[in-house]
Amino acid sequence: MENYINQILSSIDDFEQKYKDFNSLDRELSPIEETEDTQRAEDTIEIPETITTEEAQTTLEATTEDGQETEETRKAEELKNEIFLQEIEKSTIEIIKLFCYSLLSGEYVSVKNLIESLNLVDEKVKTSITNTDFLSDDIQTKIFEYSSAINIVVGGYKIFTQDISNKYSSDRIDFLFSENNRFESILKESNLSEKLDSITDYFFCLLGVNHIDHCPSNENDYITNLFDLEKRITNLKTQEFSDLTKDVLVKIKFLQHKWKQRKVSENPSAHLYLSDGSIKAVEDFKDENEKLKEWCEIIQTQYELISRSWVHTLESRIKPYKNSKLDDLNVLQLHQLIKYYKDVKPNYTKLHEISNFFENKIQENLSNYNQYVNIIGTNYSLNNSFSLFLIDNKDNRAIKNKYIEVKKRIKGEINNFFPEYKYLNYITDFLIRKINDEDKIQFIKTYDEIIKGHCKEEFDSYFLKKEWSKLNFNYVFILPFEESLVPSSVRGLDNIFYASSFVLPPSNNQIENDYVKVKEDYDKLILFVDTGKYFKKEIQKIEELNKELDKKDFKSIEIISIFTAIITFVLSSIPTYKFVSSVYEALLFMLSLATALAIFITLILFSTRDLYKKWVAYIPVTLLIFVCFIGFNTLTNFEKKEYKIDRATNKKLDSISIVKVDSILKVKDIKIKYQK
Repeated sequence: MENYINQILSSIDDFEQKYKDFNSLDRELSPIEETEDTQRAEDTIEIPETITTEEAQTTLEATTEDGQETEETRKAEELKNEIFLQEIEKSTIEIIKLFCYSLLSGEYVSVKNLIESLNLVDEKVKTSITNTDFLSDDIQTKIFEYSSAINIVVGGYKIFTQDISNKYSSDRIDFLFSENNRFESILKESNLSEKLDSITDYFFCLLGVNHIDHCPSNENDYITNLFDLEKRITNLKTQEFSDLTKDVLVKIKFLQHKWKQRKVSENPSAHLYLSDGSIKAVEDFKDENEKLKEWCEIIQTQYELISRSWVHTLESRIKPYKNSKLDDLNVLQLHQLIKYYKDVKPNYTKLHEISNFFENKIQENLSNYNQYVNIIGTNYSLNNSFSLFLIDNKDNRAIKNKYIEVKKRIKGEINNFFPEYKYLNYITDFLIRKINDEDKIQFIKTYDEIIKGHCKEEFDSYFLKKEWSKLNFNYVFILPFEESLVPSSVRGLDNIFYASSFVLPPSNNQIENDYVKVKEDYDKLILFVDTGKYFKKEIQKIEELNKELDKKDFKSIEIISIFTAIITFVLSSIPTYKFVSSVYEALLFMLSLATALAIFITLILFSTRDLYKKWVAYIPVTLLIFVCFIGFNTLTNFEKKEYKIDRATNKKLDSISIVKVDSILKVKDIKIKYQK
């Protein structure tokens, strides 16, 4: 389909031809103007003093005929002028309608060198209308309105296009402000009719809607501006644009819905407003447009607005293309896979593949806008892969190297502060925990340069990027131009460009809260290091005193333990001597008890003085084990020997008893025999 800007140029050419036709026809019908020569000729004509009746009649008839011809000529002239006036107004409305189509369809980002085409339109309007002095005042006024209305529209469109082109340019410049003196002078000098004034105002309302679409925000001004534009468009008397107005209002409702979704997630009552004394709420979006319905569903899962069921919904959505080649997927599908592999089924390898795909995408065949889109996609995928890397890794050196790598791979002039936020949040949290785990002086020596050097540089960068993002639009993600087109119901307008697509406005409150949290932790670290340096000697003295107190406590425990062991040794030794029958047995028993007590004391020393860390401490332990082994063998041999002695003694006693019994029996036998 031919670009709308080309259709505008063709319409201007058509009007120029109509003007030329009218100009030539008007010159043919217009009476001959009196000149000085004709006036002098009339003055030299002699008028006869007398005239006959026939001559008078002839003169009267001629005069009547001339009068009739003059009346018919005048009516034809008026009719011709009226038709041309209508043509001027009709052409003006049609050209401005084409400008509306061009704006809504996104030609300011899709048509290359649109500014040059707009300059050509401006030039054509100025040069095509010439030699108007002979025309009536009504026509001259209408032609001036025609050129003024188109110049006003072109001027506004050029300012908007230049602003958007700069925002999506690789050589972006952050201007302090912009002005167009010629445009302002045209506005002051123009004196448009009520109808043309409404139509030009309509176009500028559309500029406002598109500007809001390109610059999303969760501030209250954003929604109030949308409401104001909605009211202005509805109240404008532009019957010629009634069908277009329906689609424009749908876009406004969709933008309001997105603002509400973001705002309600922060404050459930933030979408309420007062109208004519009644409390009302920003309405949820309701439309039958399939693409807009799909985007509403993506909003629900992307921002997790439907509790846990968003996971199942996302899994069902990506199931048909989950295992497809990345080349076969569109950007929206890649975005959904990033969400899936980051928050549903974490997979760093997959995220890394997607970020590489964005980075290696061929840029030559892409428009400036789509090149910008690819940069945003690259940065978005890098942000998510780095976030997952921090979750899966705890090696500080690896994390720092990955952070440096990600910063080098970030593309474009977009102030992407997400890597700084994630990295600094991890580092500050790690260092805060380290304060409690390490020696205070050693902590300052080890991490002073990191905190006051490396971290400070990253915080300065983080702050500047954060502040820039709050004042400028900063897309988290954006779809290519072709994927951002929504089918239109207007005849002659195929699609309407939705620049922000399904992406919600960034949350400035959340951005600021994240920064404040990390900055508070960082300030604690700075305060700790500075205070530690200032009171370094005092801290060392305090730590030395603590160590001495700890040593005294340990010594007290050792003394009490050893004293207890000695008392136990003495008390347990006394009653055992009643079972000892020899000096050798007593010494052997005392050696066993002393060895056991020595092992007990050794365990105490090992626990109180960390002797297990010194290899020298294991020498006495080895000796004690050796003594225990010798003592055990000695006691075992002693028991065996004693047992053998007891058996021999028992045998002797048994033999003695047997002999004695036999002797007694013999004596008894002798006595019995003697008695007999």
